Amino acid sequence: MDYTIKDLKFLKELLWLDTLLGGLTASSGLYFSTPLTDILGLNTTLILTISIITLIYATVAFILANQRNISVSLLRTLVMANWFWTIVSIGLLFMHIDTATLFGTIFLILQILVVGGLAYFEGNQIVKKPTFAP
Repeated sequence: MDYTIKDLKFLKELLWLDTLLGGLTASSGLYFSTPLTDILGLNTTLILTISIITLIYATVAFILANQRNISVSLLRTLVMANWFWTIVSIGLLFMHIDTATLFGTIFLILQILVVGGLAYFEGNQIVKKPTFAP
């Protein structure tokens, strides 16, 4: 089944937003993982893991945002990965709710909402190509 992009301009704006938010999250976590441990109440390994995974997602979004003709298969991979990471993030919230600070809890909730929102809106830009009967 063939798919196409519903609104290329809107999708590119979403992908740039995905790149920006992911890049900021990743770079903050990578550069400030030690002080963030106290601020968020999360361990350094978790902060670095989230940062590295977020950097990968941001890189894929960056690649897609720079494509003239967006690869629908790569976009579908990004959307599915974002849904997967949303589910993992829900698990992380429940695993760390007792140890995370208020800021850590807010961070984990925002991660769920933002990544899930990006998955939803980016995924809605993938539509089936219309088929024409002869």
